[in-house]
Amino acid sequence: MPSRRVTSYDVAELAGVSQSAVSRAFTADASVSAGMRARILAAADSLDYRPNAIARSLGKGRSGLLGMIVNQHTEQSYVNALRGITELLRASGSGALLQVVDADSLADGAVTALLDYQVEAIVCSSVLSESAVSRCADAGVALCLVNRQIKADTVDEVMSDNAASSTAIAHELASRGAVKTAYLYGPSSSFVSRLRYDGFATGCADAGLPAPIKAHCEFTYRGGYEAAVTLIKHHPDLSAIAAATDSMAFGVMDALQSCCDRQVPKDIAVAGYDDEATAGYTSYRLTTVRQPMEAMLARAVELTRERIEQPELGKRQIIMAGELILRQSTGHMQESI
Repeated sequence: MPSRRVTSYDVAELAGVSQSAVSRAFTADASVSAGMRARILAAADSLDYRPNAIARSLGKGRSGLLGMIVNQHTEQSYVNALRGITELLRASGSGALLQVVDADSLADGAVTALLDYQVEAIVCSSVLSESAVSRCADAGVALCLVNRQIKADTVDEVMSDNAASSTAIAHELASRGAVKTAYLYGPSSSFVSRLRYDGFATGCADAGLPAPIKAHCEFTYRGGYEAAVTLIKHHPDLSAIAAATDSMAFGVMDALQSCCDRQVPKDIAVAGYDDEATAGYTSYRLTTVRQPMEAMLARAVELTRERIEQPELGKRQIIMAGELILRQSTGHMQESI
């Protein structure tokens, strides 16, 4: 049978003090003598006692919790960044609650779940309805979107420069001799894909290339694989394919080489977006865009903290530059990493 959880009352009994004295001993700047604090901490150490963070937060009227919402298709690109953010929060005495949602549906349910835990702020990289945004405002919860936009004066936004980065990809493909290009857009409703496609189309126009062929598919490896097969069937003269995500680009590369009789980059160049860890693997060596994801999330957290202290602040939108990573999939033998 599991042992009973040690409580502050157990520490108080062992130290010979009141329970309120134990609470003060674990509260910064609380009134308690040095001798009593030392006796209480010694008793707590011998019992392996840890204060109940939830109970303490309720007493302060603030949870110290940050809610984070990511969707299934962006989860992979957030992994390392989330690790850095949780370390940042831990160092400041805060914590994070993570919700992963389906990419094709609203994240309203995740917002409801996080509000039930009385989070102070939410950083969201998925789609929210106006109703969910209103619920956050009514609850006094600061909200910041990452790579998303919404018409709400109290919701801040942090984005990578999706359009400019995609323009740079088009310029790179053109410089490597691409003539006829295609772009894997993802689902037609995707806000980020629209920015990336528009930027890519601008880059093609800059280089004097025809408008790219737009192909809709899921934000998945399988979506990219199937889209590549269809594109080559109808456009066998394609010289380059760019995808809105690395996952789709991986599917494109495997399809081209396994069932389309195309070698990458000799016959056709491929580029992605996100710089997932797999992009640098020998089997792909994918040219892509590295988003400053950890910096973006850190800035989003900073914006929510500022809004908690100053809820009257106007809307802020921060745009951060991405980095074009050149690899073998577009003909570069020397990679930049």
